[in-house]
Amino acid sequence: MSNLIEVENLTVEFSGPSKGLFGKKGTPITAVDDVSLYIKKGEALGLVGESGSGKTTFGRALLRLQEPTSGQVKMHGQSGSKVITDLDAKSLRKAWQEMQMVFQDPQSSLNPRMTVMDSIAESLIVNGLAKNMEAAKPRVLEVAQSCGLSVDQLSRYPHAFSGGQRQRISIARALVMQPEFIICDEPVSALDVSIQAQILNLLIDQQQELDLTLLFISHDLIVVAYICDRIAVMYLGNIIEIAPTKDLFKLPLHPYTEALMSAIPSDDPDQQLMQAGISGEAIGNDATRQGCLFAPRCQYADKDKCQNVKPPLTEVNNNRLVACHYADKLTLNGFETI
Repeated sequence: MSNLIEVENLTVEFSGPSKGLFGKKGTPITAVDDVSLYIKKGEALGLVGESGSGKTTFGRALLRLQEPTSGQVKMHGQSGSKVITDLDAKSLRKAWQEMQMVFQDPQSSLNPRMTVMDSIAESLIVNGLAKNMEAAKPRVLEVAQSCGLSVDQLSRYPHAFSGGQRQRISIARALVMQPEFIICDEPVSALDVSIQAQILNLLIDQQQELDLTLLFISHDLIVVAYICDRIAVMYLGNIIEIAPTKDLFKLPLHPYTEALMSAIPSDDPDQQLMQAGISGEAIGNDATRQGCLFAPRCQYADKDKCQNVKPPLTEVNNNRLVACHYADKLTLNGFETI
């Protein structure tokens, strides 16, 4: 299976707060730190981590909704290979027909003054794929029905729908362009559990039917395990572990991954949560930081190597990557019920 998306040394920095009377710029804050990874055609890659770890910024940078500071994003689609980070505005707009995003809050991503029909058809008309609403209507009806929306609902406005229904509309808006790659940014985090399952099943069905490639961003490991083939773990803008889903849950190799596993509630009410030895909050990532970024919170860190030398993301087993000096010496607790 070939790669659809290849990310090389992607970095996104934001200016730090101004200091002093004359507004001298502070130290830049690194939201995404030299990230390299690939996403195979037809697979679903999960991206997990705490809030503020840089997941959403990374997803937006892939589409250049957030301009990267440095690095490259390559896409090897049906229309040929292209370097997304090198495209001019006109070419980028055309590339967006193949790359779409489903946002976390469908309420804010839908225009309250447009009907569902108009919202779904808008991108077809704006991009010249349909001359008018009459020409776009057959495609809109097809996609809406595949997303569980009835014909009579298309004349309504977003406020008339529940959160789950609005997310179906957002997914239909993304699919109407027939993209190859979709970024799902926390698409079910604001929904009830029963509705979450419906939306996840919808995404799985559409992925299989249309051979879609997904980047699924979430802080919920159980949700990611349900839909994703591989999982990448992000901490302070750095990818610290990548592994097939079952392997990651069975035997995490990074202490931070173990800590995330320990936060998963068990279905056994008498079973206590594992204690993974993580405390405090993540300390911001900037140019002055040295060593492993997780070291201040890691129970396995030493004061020499971990505090002073940043571990590279290296392959330790087939299809497994980890950034930890002692990954080959630690035996960490996983989550066996996945």
